[in-house]
Amino acid sequence: EASQIPPADAVTSMLRGRKLVVAGDDKQLPPTAFFASGSTDDDSEEPEPGTPAALLAGTSGFESILDALGSVLGFQQLTWHYRSRDERLIAFSNALIYDRTLVTFPGAAGSSVLTYVPAPSRPGADTNSPAPEVDVVVDFILRHARERPAESLGVITMGIKHRDRIEERLRDRLRQDPELAEELAGFFDERREERFFVKNLERVQ
Repeated sequence: EASQIPPADAVTSMLRGRKLVVAGDDKQLPPTAFFASGSTDDDSEEPEPGTPAALLAGTSGFESILDALGSVLGFQQLTWHYRSRDERLIAFSNALIYDRTLVTFPGAAGSSVLTYVPAPSRPGADTNSPAPEVDVVVDFILRHARERPAESLGVITMGIKHRDRIEERLRDRLRQDPELAEELAGFFDERREERFFVKNLERVQ
């Protein structure tokens, strides 16, 4: 996914190849800089032409290799969306982000593939991580762990603060109810092959 690859990570592969095909989606989030080092080394010398440093210098200011090469390479849009097992999972993005250009396919999984559950509103609640929403999510986590322990579960949040509050609330619920914690210990065991997680969107993508 070229929209997730910083130019510096793609330069050496580009230099080794004879042809270049860049596949990516410019509607996706750019690469996260969360793990980037804070190095500010300044090399004032002009890089030698044909070297990785010279090619990298031409991509300065671009977040991803897709961003850097998007106006240089020929463009062909792929329209079939096959990854979602039910088109309702991509319907919102298809309408508001892709202007309904994606060809999607009806799902055969029944009506339970997608559910909208509104959380009760509370005046003055933190809009970045509303407490009622945190409670609703934790309720769903515990219900899943109790009723469907053989199925894996991942919770994706829109921000780090929301992730931290959900994790904290889940720990509190299990700490306050030792019997429940013992009952669900196997589901939350970090040694499981597909262990339960709560991650913010940037980490998942």
